[in-house]
Amino acid sequence: MLTTGPDVDRERPAKGEIREIVYATDFSPASLQAWPCALSIAEVYGAHLTLVHILSDDIPPYTREGTEASFQEQLKRMLPTNAAISSDEVVRFGEPATGILEVAKERDANLIVMGVRGQVSWSAAHLPWAVAHQVVCHSHCPVLTVRD
Repeated sequence: MLTTGPDVDRERPAKGEIREIVYATDFSPASLQAWPCALSIAEVYGAHLTLVHILSDDIPPYTREGTEASFQEQLKRMLPTNAAISSDEVVRFGEPATGILEVAKERDANLIVMGVRGQVSWSAAHLPWAVAHQVVCHSHCPVLTVRD
């Protein structure tokens, strides 16, 4: 579902121009379901793709550097060797929605792509929807959510 929240900048370039895509993943099956969409859109539009993973602040400081490097490598391995796009991998620590929005703002993204679980309830499925909701509500660009 493509959503434009209340903070989308209506003055941004229109005409279907997509130059920068932020793909957010927590490596769950739902978030990985959105990966082919992000990659395909980047290829079709010739857009730059930034892959983002936000880690919990609870990770002890003495293990952060190794943890960050490990996840950055995992993001790099997601790209097919024959991908005809430019990309970056960003791993940060903090609250997921805030981190995703910060990266999108810094990169001047035209689109955020993220996956969400298909079932909506107050169980374990609530958390990813809460993150997606926060991203949609505060993003300066449209957000494409892909259900698993």
